Amino acid sequence: MLFENLNQFEKAKRVFIETDGDIERTTSLLREMEEFQNMNDVDIRFAIIQLNESIGDRILNFLSSSFGGDVKELKTVLDQMKNQELKFNEEEFQIYDEFYDLLEKERQLRKDKSNPDYTSMMEDIKAKKNALNTRMKELTKTHDEIFGALEQKVKDLTGKSNRKKKYFNAQRANDVLLTKNERYDKIKAITQKSKEREKDLEDFFGVSKEDLRKDVQDAREDALKAEKKLDDTPEEKAPDHDFSGFTQDPEKYLVKKAERATKMANNVEGLYKLKSLKNEIRGIFMGPEYKMYSEEQKKNIHSVYDYINREIKKRSK
Repeated sequence: MLFENLNQFEKAKRVFIETDGDIERTTSLLREMEEFQNMNDVDIRFAIIQLNESIGDRILNFLSSSFGGDVKELKTVLDQMKNQELKFNEEEFQIYDEFYDLLEKERQLRKDKSNPDYTSMMEDIKAKKNALNTRMKELTKTHDEIFGALEQKVKDLTGKSNRKKKYFNAQRANDVLLTKNERYDKIKAITQKSKEREKDLEDFFGVSKEDLRKDVQDAREDALKAEKKLDDTPEEKAPDHDFSGFTQDPEKYLVKKAERATKMANNVEGLYKLKSLKNEIRGIFMGPEYKMYSEEQKKNIHSVYDYINREIKKRSK
């Protein structure tokens, strides 16, 4: 069971983003809202999981219908960006974990100043702390270089297409929210023992937990704005609906099914048929035979898909 109407869907999407993708918290908040009183926890949670998956899928589907072969490359770059950020978060966490181990050794050593090796041990700790600082700088430098290359690849793939950039940015904004929230959670976990830990981290590495918290807030707002821009994207100019030149299968077969659905007197049944056909075409896009079609066939299939999308919107008003 998914959400029963657009109002439920939009409210759930906003709450899900505002809770940083926390499924259980979103479920709890939605359960208290009047609009969701007809749904139990299991239904709500299942719908949220589908919502989470659909955010990325919907953007990818827009890309698929609009840009064909570029989608796979764009998706690959998006995954590389997200994975690189998650890798950075993990390596950063390891550096800070070692840093706090050194601070604890330093604290214990200061209690034993009579130790004959006190001076050399303190110098060793200092050297290791400086080495961690160097590691952190090198990690950041490498991360920035990798991202510079990936961002250049994005520019090459999107070119001057504003629509392509908009769809790419929508998915990227959701990924950034995920990676920034994960980084904040790691820093929060490693500094929660005391306020001194927060101060030590900021003094030595220049990393502020409060700044990271604000980064998550900014990422959340950016994700909401990117989603809204995606929703506000105007339809491209409607093509001529003369499908007489579509003489090959599968586009000929798809046109016949689409025309039958649009001519149905029962609007509800027609809408259902159109949505089913839309899903069928999505399956064609992802199927193994798609790459074997000619460019003209692919273009025709996309034309039918766009036509069905417009007809669904007309009947959904």
